[in-house]
Amino acid sequence: MLPVRYLISMRSEYIAQLRPIREFVPELDRSAYQLELLTQLSARQAIEEPAVLYGYTYEEECFNQILADLLKEERYIEPAHLSLVCEKLWFESGCKLVRQQSATAAGELPTVPLATYAGRLHGAKGILRDFLQDFLVALADDDERREALELIEPLITGSGTRNIVERRQLIHVPFRDATQRTALLDKLVNRTLVRIEPRLGGQFIEITHEFLIQAVQEALQKYLYGNVEFQQFRVALRALAESQRDPAASATDSVINRAEFGILDRNRQRVQWNGWAVEQMLRAWLCHGAGSEQRATLRYWLDAASGLASVADLGTIRQRIAGSGAGQGFLSRPELQQINANRDRQPFTPAERQAILRSELLRATAEEHADVRYWTLQVMQ
Repeated sequence: MLPVRYLISMRSEYIAQLRPIREFVPELDRSAYQLELLTQLSARQAIEEPAVLYGYTYEEECFNQILADLLKEERYIEPAHLSLVCEKLWFESGCKLVRQQSATAAGELPTVPLATYAGRLHGAKGILRDFLQDFLVALADDDERREALELIEPLITGSGTRNIVERRQLIHVPFRDATQRTALLDKLVNRTLVRIEPRLGGQFIEITHEFLIQAVQEALQKYLYGNVEFQQFRVALRALAESQRDPAASATDSVINRAEFGILDRNRQRVQWNGWAVEQMLRAWLCHGAGSEQRATLRYWLDAASGLASVADLGTIRQRIAGSGAGQGFLSRPELQQINANRDRQPFTPAERQAILRSELLRATAEEHADVRYWTLQVMQ
């Protein structure tokens, strides 16, 4: 038998999932070791001993400043952050000192000066800021960067402190892709930008260090708040979600306005549409009297509606607006009946056809679905 041993590393939130394995490997816990936060003494050893093995060390002031910067609760230091700082100092200074192999005196090792850490790299805060920026740049595109930052955004309070948020609140956001957000959250955790804290039967997410707050705020300004189009899209999407959550709002009350429709339509590939939302977009196009030159937009939303069971028949719109009062600019049922009785005898302008269809969507009964279909086709001509 070969003397083979396996070393498996995993995050703490996965430990509970080992229960089925423990049933046939009862000694599993005896071979487990939990990596705790470092004390100042153990953190100094983690900084110094690997450096000495490579042939360099740090100025005493540099040691002290690193430990002071990374100290949490005046007791602990996060191993992942210490690793990031030491790795950055290695590439900036340590590897050069080793190549030079020039001790300042007999038996002494070359040192990484405080000026490199606190000056050129701007300390732990600057190193973690660069680390976040490198993570964002490595993502596929601006859309993925914005999605990642939208996950981090709730983890900072309005007063600029760390916040803790339940995982499902970050993942399951109305009209957003939960699968993509889950993958991005895993990347953030794996890169130690955020951590998962199991508690009370759930999983809570927080930023791993206060030093990341300013870096995140700068990235939010660059990728989210500085983009007017994307900010308008977020506002419109929130309005759509709030409208869906409001059971007291009638269907005509919940129709999105012209500006909201335009921004959502331009960004429609970013949205996970459900039947209700597609219906809102279709009704908004009709109610705001979009011009005939936008016929392709109407056809897109009609095609989207036909692919969703909840709006496969335009008659479902009538069900949503049943019982609501007459809206301004809508024709009455007697007027519609008169128009339909004589529709083959007179031409209607595009604006008139849209007004008639809007009214049909509001007034039509189950027996009048044919009229709704007729005017839908007329608007599309």
